[in-house]
Amino acid sequence: MAPQIKAGEYRQVVYLEKDLGTSRDAAGAHVADWQPYATIRASVEPISGREYFAAQQISETLSHRLRTRYRPDLTVNAQLRAVYNTRTLNIHSVFDREDAHVELEMLASEVVQ
Repeated sequence: MAPQIKAGEYRQVVYLEKDLGTSRDAAGAHVADWQPYATIRASVEPISGREYFAAQQISETLSHRLRTRYRPDLTVNAQLRAVYNTRTLNIHSVFDREDAHVELEMLASEVVQ
């Protein structure tokens, strides 16, 4: 049986951006070209955090889980990132929970400097 989604589960508005990858710098290297892709309702949950010293600065990496209704166009190959409030989250994985085509789960990270 497919999982049931409770009313109000997806309370946050999340803006997805896609890297079109069409820009190059003077040396010919890829320059990220983030363009608006979709606006979704999702559940955004922090799942872990860690601090480490890098170049004598403290950087904090936060990991998040985003859950939303199933959409076949959202894949990890789409090179997506999520913008939520003032945060930008790099999406590392997208998978169909329980292969039921009901809910997607995305794992993402944010680097705060």
